Amino acid sequence: MAKKPNLNQTVSYLDDFLKIAEVEDSSYNGLQVEGKDEIKKIAFAVDAGVEVFEKAKRENADLLVVHHGLFWEKTDPRFIGVNKKRLEILLDAGINLYAAHLPLDMHKEVGNNVELVKIAGASVCGGFYKYHGSFIGALGKFSAQKKVSQVAEILENKLKTKTYIIGESREVFTVAAVSGGVGADTVTCAKEAGADLLIVGEKRDFYHLSNDLGISVIFAGHHASEQTGIWALQKHIQEKFPEIECVYIECPTGL
Repeated sequence: MAKKPNLNQTVSYLDDFLKIAEVEDSSYNGLQVEGKDEIKKIAFAVDAGVEVFEKAKRENADLLVVHHGLFWEKTDPRFIGVNKKRLEILLDAGINLYAAHLPLDMHKEVGNNVELVKIAGASVCGGFYKYHGSFIGALGKFSAQKKVSQVAEILENKLKTKTYIIGESREVFTVAAVSGGVGADTVTCAKEAGADLLIVGEKRDFYHLSNDLGISVIFAGHHASEQTGIWALQKHIQEKFPEIECVYIECPTGL
């Protein structure tokens, strides 16, 4: 049986694989809370919070990997109030907390956005929507034209979500995806990149802009759209370190 990697080895692998140091972000990506050194079980979740931490504790997880961590620029770093409540759970259980925000959104292999394109049934063919010189969003092509309503149904079934659609009756061939919350410039960028359909997370008022540009939009929900990268990362880590047990923590927000 292969020897299980320790904390430093696991974090080093995640940092390198996700290119943590290369991505500018408002999240303090990487190891955010240090716990035990021995890593026998890794839990994966979209968000950091008391409910998720309690579930990770019940799973006897040694490391919790999340997309939305605890520490961001302009947030209160003091160990008081809700920070104390959250950190005490992790520290008492010896659980390490690791966060990957934009590095997971934009990753070319396990990123939220390439995974959204794949889950929708398209083949990834490139990127769009640049941030500090790198593409965050993903572009894909369907093998044949699909109705937007069909794509939405696929997303609802696979992501266990309820979608909202602009331009439901159109047939589309090229899809763009950016998970989570985005601005109206994403719609314009997707159209300029040649997309007929944009998949995003949070519902925003893109009605007139998307209609005027002639591009359909599917809103899949912030949380639901950002499960995809965590699922793919869990699968990757399980294959890379088969001696470590990996589990996914369900904690849907409906948002």
